[in-house]
Amino acid sequence: MLTAAVHHRIPTARVGTGTMLRRLAPYENSNRVPLVIVDHIVSELEAGAAPRPPEAPATLQPLLEVVGYGMQPARYPWLRPGAVRVLSEAARDAGAAQEGPYAAYFDPERLTELELPGGRKRRTPLRRILPRGLREAASRP
Repeated sequence: MLTAAVHHRIPTARVGTGTMLRRLAPYENSNRVPLVIVDHIVSELEAGAAPRPPEAPATLQPLLEVVGYGMQPARYPWLRPGAVRVLSEAARDAGAAQEGPYAAYFDPERLTELELPGGRKRRTPLRRILPRGLREAASRP
């Protein structure tokens, strides 16, 4: 249907893609990519947008690269620098990645797991920053 809408300029709208994106598990689920594409290029009926022919904005390709990296980071390690750049820019522009244009496509846990912008700050274990003697002293009551 999306193909017909794009090629024949048929007005379309989407409903429920945000809910589906939040519930789709695991993150690596192969249905995530087509769902992201529809969510990103088709107008949202629930938000009051009128149906219109879908158009791919310039942000679609970078978004798909970030999602691809998020889904399979070991398979696509060369996408990491672009993912960091895109998410950093989105976080800077929106004030926080959880509110930016890509927030619907990533949960903070996944960003944290991959150490990407928008994830939660991890506490550095004492063993990584203190010599052994100081660690032992710091852990005593």
